[in-house]
Amino acid sequence: MILDELKLILEGCGYATEFAYYSDLSGDKRAVLTPMGDELTHYGDNVPLMEISSVRVSIFTKGDYYGDVKAIKKALINNDFCITDSKFIEHEKDTKYNHYIIDVEKDYDF
Repeated sequence: MILDELKLILEGCGYATEFAYYSDLSGDKRAVLTPMGDELTHYGDNVPLMEISSVRVSIFTKGDYYGDVKAIKKALINNDFCITDSKFIEHEKDTKYNHYIIDVEKDYDF
């Protein structure tokens, strides 16, 4: 659920997207979605009523990342995602990509 939603949002922002790793290094914009965990919460009669899913969104771009990150964050918030962390990681000298991460969570009925 969460991975499919994120993929649609990122592709709408112009990013080719894959899960866990990126196999194709061509292109100037790519994103990798890495699941970080699921937490069952809000119990009733010993049964979980809600699940919170967490994903790390790794953004790789060869251009100026600031405008893209701002647009992605806005799209995430507009689609009911909670941003829990966001930071620049590094400029990768070997690939020439700027690497930025956005950690997100979203809750779903269980």
